[in-house]
Amino acid sequence: MVVMAMRSGEVQLSGLESPGSARRQRVLKRWFSHSSNSDTPRRTGPLSLVVSCALVFVGVFAAGLALPALPALPDLRALPGPVLSVPGRPILEAITVVDGDTVRLSGGEKIRISNIDTPETPPRSSCSEEARLAQAATANLRSMVARARDVRFVPDWDRERDVYGRLLGRVVIDGVDVGEAQIAAGLAQRWQGHRAWWCG
Repeated sequence: MVVMAMRSGEVQLSGLESPGSARRQRVLKRWFSHSSNSDTPRRTGPLSLVVSCALVFVGVFAAGLALPALPALPDLRALPGPVLSVPGRPILEAITVVDGDTVRLSGGEKIRISNIDTPETPPRSSCSEEARLAQAATANLRSMVARARDVRFVPDWDRERDVYGRLLGRVVIDGVDVGEAQIAAGLAQRWQGHRAWWCG
């Protein structure tokens, strides 16, 4: 028989005279001392842990519902122009169109649009069809420049200038790649490293 007495927070046990009783007495004293001391923190049980996790989840979910909805990203395919290019360096000088793939800046610098090849203007045209297409490509580029609100230059990553000393790169007008616009209009071919053939 086990007799337990508690005096002033102390635990006294008797009746534990069987073999191994000393060890059981120490364990019971430790347990009762822990139970009677209100200042000693108690371990959190599994149920309390589950409840705490559930409360945290509910709080995070409610905070997410309270946030304003983020604006949807624009669909680039719905924007005007055949192809959009990355932003480049703004061109602030006046622009003069030389032909369908070359422009001259007011400071004297020439830019060769590097990703296309347009028909050659007379007298370098090889046939009348090339001359006609060259005039149409030049007129189309002039029209784009005349309506432009923002013109940017994207330099070529591998070559700065061509053999004629012209700057090489893409020209982007109001977010539209000029070279791709000329190709879409049938007035240019993609640059293949050599002059395109336009006569049949």
